[in-house]
Amino acid sequence: GPIKDKEVFIGILRAGGYLNLDSHDELAWLAELSQNYPNEQFRVGLRVNFDIASVCPQEEMASEEGGRFGYCYENGVLEQTIRQIERLSNVTIAGLHLHTSTQSRSVRVYEELAGMAVKIASEFQLRLSYVDMGGGYFGGRSDKPGYKEYFQAIGARLAQCFSPAETRLIVEPGISLISRAITFETVVKDIKDIRDHKFVVTDGSRVNLNPLVTRHFYPHHIVYQDDGPSDDRAIEASQWVCGFTCMEYDRLFEIKEGKGLRCGDRIIYDTAGGYTMGLTPLFINYFPAVIVEQAAGDFFVAREAWGNDEYLQKNHY
Repeated sequence: GPIKDKEVFIGILRAGGYLNLDSHDELAWLAELSQNYPNEQFRVGLRVNFDIASVCPQEEMASEEGGRFGYCYENGVLEQTIRQIERLSNVTIAGLHLHTSTQSRSVRVYEELAGMAVKIASEFQLRLSYVDMGGGYFGGRSDKPGYKEYFQAIGARLAQCFSPAETRLIVEPGISLISRAITFETVVKDIKDIRDHKFVVTDGSRVNLNPLVTRHFYPHHIVYQDDGPSDDRAIEASQWVCGFTCMEYDRLFEIKEGKGLRCGDRIIYDTAGGYTMGLTPLFINYFPAVIVEQAAGDFFVAREAWGNDEYLQKNHY
């Protein structure tokens, strides 16, 4: 992460691990470490910040102000950081970390990030053991780029400067891998007719599926309870599927001209991994159970549903 614990920082480097610097404190810790252990060799990476919008003006950036992580290339801070580390005789700059965020997640963005690694390595005569391209890739969607497209473009650009035998490509595709592996199951608890609108209330919530409140599309499928033929259900012009919280914005999606939902029907969200479990708040309902399918029909409970005891742990009265 961008802000690290000093003890962890020192432990990783003394154990020979990789670590990408991202703050001024870390530079001071590195100088102290170099001085305290002059007979040990340390290898670090640097997180790079550069204006990706200048080379990809048509892409959707994550923020109008640009990314906030890493050492800035344009204002010379990255060069100052490199020169400062070069004065430490037992420290080597082993890698560059180029993770950035765009809403488009296009192949071109990653191609330009790889090009920046080539530019920096050439400009500052860096022999790198690794280039870390970070994450943010699409994964498992037929309408979006896949790993093959991303890494062909990245590899072609990196090959201009680096040899695969000497420099390792590191990627962090966690969100695109885990999103496809996790589903979130909810049950319809109530149907409310209010004036001209029908609201379907479930025991899941937008806070479970979209803690950052940035999404408006939730891939899902519906399992109708076995209470007779599903084709005997009336077609409803509009049904708003909502969550359990007391917030009006806790509405997930609208079903237009669809079969009427009933209490007990299940709505299962198909790509519920990524940041959902890590960022779900303890608001009104506690954490749900997490169940892992090891093989077809073979399940175990990886996390039990939380209750009052778990919520109040380590609180004292």
